[in-house]
Amino acid sequence: MHLAPKHAVFLSDLAERRPAFKQRSLLGEEIQREFALGVTRGSKILYAEQDYGRAAKILQEQGITGLRPETASRRDREGFGALSEKFRARAVSKDFVAVRPASAGVFLEGRELVVPAEGFLTVRLDTVLAARASTLLLVENLESFVRVGLQHWLGVPPGTLAIWRGGTLHSPAAVNRLLEQSTRPVWAWFDFDPAGLEMASRLPRLAHLVVPSELEIERLDRARHGNGSRFAEQLKQSAGTLEHCEHPEVCKAWQRLKRLGRAYAQELVTV
Repeated sequence: MHLAPKHAVFLSDLAERRPAFKQRSLLGEEIQREFALGVTRGSKILYAEQDYGRAAKILQEQGITGLRPETASRRDREGFGALSEKFRARAVSKDFVAVRPASAGVFLEGRELVVPAEGFLTVRLDTVLAARASTLLLVENLESFVRVGLQHWLGVPPGTLAIWRGGTLHSPAAVNRLLEQSTRPVWAWFDFDPAGLEMASRLPRLAHLVVPSELEIERLDRARHGNGSRFAEQLKQSAGTLEHCEHPEVCKAWQRLKRLGRAYAQELVTV
């Protein structure tokens, strides 16, 4: 997918105007599919707090600022055309995913996969499917993903391959195809919030959900890192799915999160 001016305008509208929903459209569905923004409900695509922040982050990563919202005039929209070459040059790699070993024993094309302590590789989807790995660890945020090899508290099995859920230059759609085509068990490490739990509940072959310990929650609360408003905003979108979730680990985490009434960003969790 090329991040054309129309995509930038759409993302800018999400980040600046923060609509609770948009009517379904081809553009909205394209954005949803490629960047995992919003959830379809009937004739609408619903958006929550994490979607606004993600849209802003996508634009920031592209170095795009000052775009006007979707309600801009035709003349304004045409003015964005000069940016199109930049968008094309930094298009999402739809057939590639970002990977790194979460533990020793991952082999790619016959060689053990080794990357820098805080690095990763961008690899074609079919190459990842052919890798020798026992488990897939899906990580939501890039900051946590690049440091996953240093997070020994995760307790992942030997031969675990970490995969970034995706963003501007790595399409979440490619990750979804990888999960659908693979047969390996999946571990999920997402934000500890309603949206993160909802994403985990939808994963195929979910074998384990990584959540912060009780001691870590106490530390985060003392540092005032729990976010009540974010929890409340996401609750509107995710509660329906989570109340009917049947996965035991997700159900347990959901009951715990409801008692806490706060959302916790993944990158702040250390144990």
